[in-house]
Amino acid sequence: DLSLAVSNSLCVSGHAKSSIMRVLAGMWPTAGGSVSRPEWGRGGIFFVPQSNYAVQGTLAAQVIYPFLYQRVASSDHELTAILEEVGMGAIVRRWGLHKVVNWDVVLSGGECQ
Repeated sequence: DLSLAVSNSLCVSGHAKSSIMRVLAGMWPTAGGSVSRPEWGRGGIFFVPQSNYAVQGTLAAQVIYPFLYQRVASSDHELTAILEEVGMGAIVRRWGLHKVVNWDVVLSGGECQ
């Protein structure tokens, strides 16, 4: 039995974290019982990969990945506010949202996540 009641956020580390994440994501079926989780996305659940995956392109492209910038209704103001909220405002001020740079080199591992 595993029961988690999380009001804000949860960091899972240690043994079997990949197995837990796969079940929560619906990638693995359960042998019994039930799994419930919040909706995906903002205000719900999301997963941060263990490895960094910086895409080629702009900072805006990093924030909205895997979506394309032209298909996302977010404005530059909204994207900047999101980055400020997570403590990455200095990166926006230094590089802007639309300059293409090698983000794997510019950003630290934690910043990429």
